[in-house]
Amino acid sequence: MFATTAKSALQALDEFFTYGDPMETKRLWDVLGLVRGPDDQSNKTNSTATVRGRAFPRAYAAGKLLGEANSRSISEIKGGSSHFGQHAQSAKEALLAIFPEAPTARAYGAGEYNSQAALVSLGKIQG
Repeated sequence: MFATTAKSALQALDEFFTYGDPMETKRLWDVLGLVRGPDDQSNKTNSTATVRGRAFPRAYAAGKLLGEANSRSISEIKGGSSHFGQHAQSAKEALLAIFPEAPTARAYGAGEYNSQAALVSLGKIQG
């Protein structure tokens, strides 16, 4: 089922966190922990924007992300010993496990993503 409201999206997440595989729920939590990262410092913005672009490529392509996303590779995210750096490293590891061969958000937006259904939904190609 496709979530069309914030409430239905939260309900879908609640179901996933309740019944999902523990490793998968941890990965999602690690990604979500960085998606909202602060937008006020360059290194934090770059990490947060990169995660947003890779975690939500259709939203990136449609220009609907909060803040400015970029097309950097997830492998470019720098972890570190700071609290934020630890979250960045966890999100990086989770996204690489979830999307081991996923394109950058820019490639997706340019119509190079390999999911025909996703491209149809974006209006990039006809179904």
